[in-house]
Amino acid sequence: MRKFAFFFAFMVIATYAFAQAATAQDEKIAGFNVSLDQMTFTVWNSGYTDKSSFELEIAEVGTIYEVRLVRIRKDYGKMMPQPMEIIFTQEELKDKLDLRSDFRILNTFSVYNF
Repeated sequence: MRKFAFFFAFMVIATYAFAQAATAQDEKIAGFNVSLDQMTFTVWNSGYTDKSSFELEIAEVGTIYEVRLVRIRKDYGKMMPQPMEIIFTQEELKDKLDLRSDFRILNTFSVYNF
């Protein structure tokens, strides 16, 4: 019975760990730029990153929008990471965010994504 309890506890912990690893993750960004017609994030690319690898999470908190770039598809490439720009146009964001308003970027910044 004791072996079964240890095995069951191990399976619960392992399942939780794998589920956490499989969920979307905040992206460490190298920079961002905002103009009246687009929002640009600079991210790290190891060979398999493109715009479809990301989603924007936008929440309105009072008069400020909180913006988070979330990676939904991991980059398992083997090449040396290089900076890449991901651009969201005003047209893409028109129902979610007005680029003339105040907003806060919630991602962490990284000179290099280790």
